[in-house]
Amino acid sequence: MKRWVEACERYLRIDSDERPELVMRMRAVWMIGSMVIFTQLLNMAMMRVMYERFTYDHLVAGVAAVTVIGTIQLVRWYKNEYFYA
Repeated sequence: MKRWVEACERYLRIDSDERPELVMRMRAVWMIGSMVIFTQLLNMAMMRVMYERFTYDHLVAGVAAVTVIGTIQLVRWYKNEYFYA
């Protein structure tokens, strides 16, 4: 798991030599974002089981997941913790 986390941080260009508070905030952005994406995927699977078809709610959950993925990608180039807060 540690290697996976380090690989993600290397991809997002999170430098561990930066200020500790900045590094921790950037880690929080991508880790919490990953949990939101996982939750949305689980939500979509449960909606599929409950509704027995795809609905407008699936589209909303998908857009939310794609938005969070895009925000996580922005960490690579834009490391302003106030923007993500």
